Amino acid sequence: MGLGYRGTFTLCIDNTVTYDYVAGAIELTNLNNWCSANAAYTTINATADGLKGSCWENGPNYTRWFKFTAISPNVTLQMKVAGAEGTLQHPNIALWQADAVTQVGCTKRINATTDISLSSTALVVGNTYYISCDNYMGSWYKGTFSLCIDNVDTDYYSIADGAWNDGNNWSIVSHVGPAAASYPNVGDVAHIQDNTINITTPEVAAEVNLNVNALTTLLNINGGSLAISGQLNLTNTGNNFDGSILVQGTGSLIVNDAATFTRNGGANAFGLAVETGSSVTINKNFEWISTGGTVTNSTLTLNGSGALIVGQDLIFNHTGGMKMFTQLNNTSTLTASRDISFIAGADNLVEMELNNSSSLRIKRNVLRGTSSYGKLTCNNNTTVIYNGTANSQLVGAGGSGTGDTFTYQNLTFDNTHITIPQLILTGGNLIVQKQLVFANGIVKSTPTNMLVVNDSTSTFLGSATSYVYGPLKKIGTSAYTFHVGKAGKYAPISISAPSVATDYFTAEYFNTNSTPTYNTALHDVSINHVSKSEYWILDRVGTSNVNVTLSWDNSRSGLIDTISKLVVARWDGSTWKDHGNGGTTGNTSAGTIISSASITSFSPFTLASITIANPLPITLISFDATLIKNNVWLVWKTQTEINNDYFTLERSSNLENWETIKEVNGAGNSNTTLGYSTVDQKPLDGVSYYRLKQTDFNGAYSYSDIKSIKNNGFDNLTVYPNPIKDQLTIFNNLCDGCVVKIYSSFGQLMFEGKQQTINTYLWKNGIYELMLYNSKGKIVNKARIVK
Repeated sequence: MGLGYRGTFTLCIDNTVTYDYVAGAIELTNLNNWCSANAAYTTINATADGLKGSCWENGPNYTRWFKFTAISPNVTLQMKVAGAEGTLQHPNIALWQADAVTQVGCTKRINATTDISLSSTALVVGNTYYISCDNYMGSWYKGTFSLCIDNVDTDYYSIADGAWNDGNNWSIVSHVGPAAASYPNVGDVAHIQDNTINITTPEVAAEVNLNVNALTTLLNINGGSLAISGQLNLTNTGNNFDGSILVQGTGSLIVNDAATFTRNGGANAFGLAVETGSSVTINKNFEWISTGGTVTNSTLTLNGSGALIVGQDLIFNHTGGMKMFTQLNNTSTLTASRDISFIAGADNLVEMELNNSSSLRIKRNVLRGTSSYGKLTCNNNTTVIYNGTANSQLVGAGGSGTGDTFTYQNLTFDNTHITIPQLILTGGNLIVQKQLVFANGIVKSTPTNMLVVNDSTSTFLGSATSYVYGPLKKIGTSAYTFHVGKAGKYAPISISAPSVATDYFTAEYFNTNSTPTYNTALHDVSINHVSKSEYWILDRVGTSNVNVTLSWDNSRSGLIDTISKLVVARWDGSTWKDHGNGGTTGNTSAGTIISSASITSFSPFTLASITIANPLPITLISFDATLIKNNVWLVWKTQTEINNDYFTLERSSNLENWETIKEVNGAGNSNTTLGYSTVDQKPLDGVSYYRLKQTDFNGAYSYSDIKSIKNNGFDNLTVYPNPIKDQLTIFNNLCDGCVVKIYSSFGQLMFEGKQQTINTYLWKNGIYELMLYNSKGKIVNKARIVK
């Protein structure tokens, strides 16, 4: 307390799940006799999570979680303590199936400072397994530990050129050892060095490593298939021989984990080629690393209808050597399910080139280092598609400014993520040469990161769910519609054909009153009033004079009731000028109007009316719906109102059938900001949709954007404590008729009722599921409880 103590502060939050919990388990990806650094992990500050191992004497006490995807049926785990390996005493370890409940095996402490291990031969390749590491009860036993895992079987070494499935081409001793009587299979590691290994039949392995040493090293998949349950590695440490992977003749390569290609030197061919009809799928990261090399580029080549799918990130990391060059030809496709990263220290070191009718699909971001080196060259009729679903995307544009730039022929925006904007231009201006498609997603541009279309570019679609939020530039002599908008409002503006090929126009939409910057009270005497709802900035560089076409829509433009009295208005620096009505399309709900003559100067544009008709606003600033304690609060503000009779609040469960829940009187006419609110005290269960209908004195009406609310019929469910001991409390205003049911991990019903305090002292340690059922028997919320 004290006036002198009040002031500013900074608030931080970290909601990241740590390896204290199953959900934050650290993923182990190197399963080939891997050990962590000494004392890498600790049980200090850990909490009890999950179940105790069946062989442990107590627990869980101080749990740390890890997980891995099995690449062999056999696994050995080690938890190492004492000395440099850790300070933890009395270690316990357990292995669990993917539910983290069904135990595979466990090992308990031997004594305070003895390492322990756990082995199993019953894993299913491709399944996920969890590891819990703990120590015996006692705060003085907590400490650091090291963890090791071996989830591979036999190591095979190539000794001759030939077929994968010929034991004479492999040794289990070394690359100069005796021939084996077998070849790599499930759970095995294949080492290919200085040989060409051919695959023409279906083959499998846990891990494959190619190393260029004293001769050409090649993995040739020709019509066959290779499924690798773990990692794939191709390496040249500086030897002047070819090292590559070739997939052809309808062959396929599937890598369940990551693939890493590392070139530290050498003057010969290095890379991956995927030919027509063939495919490569890498389910995690695909990383290219270059620190050296001369004469030849490192190459990733897709030909014909070849396809490469990367399940996570595609990374090109260049710190030295020759160019890393990716080329897509014919109708080939490359899909990056997350980011594509271009990392280089200068121009022309990392480049992707698209030719013919090939296509590149990116589901997350295009990333470049500082400076923004990395080059994308699109030729012919190629297509780049940004089609994220789970996140917004950074769209690659511009470049370093000294040569590494991004160019596009055909570009499609098709991002369906809920967050707006879905697509954000970065790195400079983005230039489209042929076709631009707005399928889904709002595209955010700025004056330094602008979307630019050339004269021959055709633009398709454009809607309330896909437009440019910011400036859009058009170059050349063809007529053009700028698909622009803002704040959920799609508001296209068009120009007739310019006369000079080098001229360009830039358009941007603003969903706000232009006053006071461009005062709507100052206008030609022929104009009765100017719109206070919206305006466009349309600028020209050049000399071409064009007709300008504006659009209207009642959801953003206000009331249009007499189309013939509308005119195009332009701010000339001091006055809104009347540019007439050269023709209209549509109706009073939505349409377009073109200026009566070509315009010679460019600046802000908007709609105006030459009579008292077309009152244009109300101007709705906001409309929001918020769930608070089982009530939905509906709040909205208006900036101006003209002839506004009343508002109607409507609700729907399916976006088709709407019901009236409230009517609120309007102000009639107002030039000041007004706020309104009302409450829906009986919202629907599940997802509800709300919209605001505004009706004028003459009966004309318009709608707001639609807002959605997810209502489970109760406040957010909280249980305490968790883990529980002898009593569980539910913090929740239970909905009418709601029933709580709690089940054990074996499906046994432990409790059923409406109480908010439950005795649990007789319950066994384990995991329990709390379910909340409404009066119709539907689950409306649930929680996991641990004892």
